[in-house]
Amino acid sequence: MDTNYYIKIIFLATALFIACSCSTNTSLKQIPSNRSYTIDIAYVEDEALPKLEPSVFFTIFDDRLPKLTKEILGYNINYNLKIGMDDNKFYYNTRSIIRKEGKRFKNENIDIQKEDITVLSSLIYETLLNEDHSKLSKLFSERTLDKREVENIIAPSIIQNIFTVWNSKATTRNRVLNTDRQLMYFAEYWRIIASRYEKANIIIVNIPLAATYHGMSTKAIAEGGFIDRLVVYNRKSKPTKTVSVLSIYPLLSDDKVFLSKRGEIDSNLEIDILTYYTLQTVAMMTKRYDIHDETYSIMAEVPNFDYKTWYSNISNNDLREPYNVLTHYPDSLK
Repeated sequence: MDTNYYIKIIFLATALFIACSCSTNTSLKQIPSNRSYTIDIAYVEDEALPKLEPSVFFTIFDDRLPKLTKEILGYNINYNLKIGMDDNKFYYNTRSIIRKEGKRFKNENIDIQKEDITVLSSLIYETLLNEDHSKLSKLFSERTLDKREVENIIAPSIIQNIFTVWNSKATTRNRVLNTDRQLMYFAEYWRIIASRYEKANIIIVNIPLAATYHGMSTKAIAEGGFIDRLVVYNRKSKPTKTVSVLSIYPLLSDDKVFLSKRGEIDSNLEIDILTYYTLQTVAMMTKRYDIHDETYSIMAEVPNFDYKTWYSNISNNDLREPYNVLTHYPDSLK
């Protein structure tokens, strides 16, 4: 055989090796529980939006969460509130990440302020077509999800929902959406940040996150276009190889969209809920446990931002191993 043939074979083998080596979510092994770890927390705050007092973070991360993590997950974890800054400073400090990934953001995110509704409709319909029938039945109550319903009902409803939240009154400005930093109000921005960020394992934000990106989850579609959590593969993030983003806006906000879903929640219950929701997130990051359908379990899914019912169901129940283990993190960049 001629030399060119062997060159082609070597080239293809090398390309395949590189592709496999660079794929995301590789080697999702549980983190060993026979050693101690530190998980760094960053808190990014928009001062015009509902927020938590500093003492709340000490109650959760210094007092409650380490004990629960040991008791339920079996890990000795020190939670270090490493970074606390306003949204403007965080936006400025991470601008290099967005500059490098600007093309991805433009291609993957749908800016509902500019794009025609048919673009979002097509994205939603594609997501629903690829979803498991049983999950669709659960989230949409056996509705017929044809293209016409997506175009005429679901997509317009999501857009209206997002604009209702964005146009709600903020504390020190006319509306929630800050047009100077509007990228931060899209979940795609935080997916990109989480995939590259190395200064914290968990980023807590008090900003609502609109999930209008390619690959948006069926759950986000069913629940009005917002999400409150992203868990993203990041191979440089030690010790978890993940960075999670938690939005506390749906938990704290008094706007009609989220208040109608979750009801009134007092400050003590907010602390309890955020503690357990963070614990569930840590289980996904360390044990690689997946969210599942069992109602009375620490890994149960929060249904439609109804945190109060969710917490009531799980707070007095065990972990109930074994769980399905994540083979990849669906929120990760492709």
